[in-house]
Amino acid sequence: MGSSKLTVLEVSFHFVPLVDHLFPRFSLAVPLLFSFSMLSLMHLLVTLTLFTSVAWAVPVPAPGFLDDLGDLLGGKSKSGVAAISAVDLSSAFNRAAQFSRAVYCSTDSVTTLTCGAPCDALGGDVTFLLSGGDGGATPLFFVAHDAPTNSIIVAHQGTDPDNILSVLNDAAFFLEDLSTNLISGLNVNDIKVHSGFQNAFERTAAEIMAAVQDGLTSTGSTKVIVTGHSLGAAIATLDALMFKSALDPSISVTATLFGSPRVGDQAFANFADKALGTSLARITNQADPVPLLPPRFLEFVHASGEVHINSVDANGNAVDAVQCAGQENRDCSDKDNLLQSDVQNHLGPYFDNISFGTAQCA
Repeated sequence: MGSSKLTVLEVSFHFVPLVDHLFPRFSLAVPLLFSFSMLSLMHLLVTLTLFTSVAWAVPVPAPGFLDDLGDLLGGKSKSGVAAISAVDLSSAFNRAAQFSRAVYCSTDSVTTLTCGAPCDALGGDVTFLLSGGDGGATPLFFVAHDAPTNSIIVAHQGTDPDNILSVLNDAAFFLEDLSTNLISGLNVNDIKVHSGFQNAFERTAAEIMAAVQDGLTSTGSTKVIVTGHSLGAAIATLDALMFKSALDPSISVTATLFGSPRVGDQAFANFADKALGTSLARITNQADPVPLLPPRFLEFVHASGEVHINSVDANGNAVDAVQCAGQENRDCSDKDNLLQSDVQNHLGPYFDNISFGTAQCA
């Protein structure tokens, strides 16, 4: 039952603002959404969307609306994948995943490395340079120096379904102009991003940038790795673009994202591709619904860099994973649909028996 409630809570809050926008009086019945099963909820949303287009004679949005029906109901596959071995998956992403897992734990327990398994996996050669957040309107975050990789790590907490403010960061999902005060270069005009994600990013951007710059100077490191899961992945994407535009070009910036939702529009996806290229990787897991959100008919588009895990064995190890060409690849997470999605896949395990969420903390 717990898993079902999380599914409805997380997915509903992505869609409730849309339903409320289309049917203002329907907002009075929003609490009833949480009593629906996942399947019933998605059937309802498909019905409401189609009803709106027909009954109100609203022009069908193009062409993302049809793409998003693929999100809801599944769609034809496009070619463009290459197998990636479990060894390569672990080698490339394990360290970032451990930091993304640890940032869900309380600040005190993380910075003293007493958060249980997530901290044990980090080891003792981690120096925390900055930590903060309240787990709500400002998700938990930290900046650290990772001695084993001689990297500055920036990690952001994902959505905490038990904290309504954290969920509402996800819910404020209409597009707004990208903040050029924090992210510049490569022609940022007319780029739009998820308003809730940008607001969460802006609350911590200045202090994180200062800590990263200080860390690079004090340690001599030339690498920044920014990571996060879920909402944290969205904030990490914006962080990476900020670092890329503000730091010296000699500093490498890598974004490793787990279970990321869509962050912005087509122009944003193109901008991220140009700015970050192959240094951005977004790992998606099986039938996780979050990478299908916000829906494409609202003009949201993923950047490139997807690595999709098709299956995980009983020990939590990925046994089938692929690198995915392009921004929205129907051989990867886009092949899935919300009617058959599984929120447990969002939490994990992904690979190396790594799952995300506060349940991982001691």
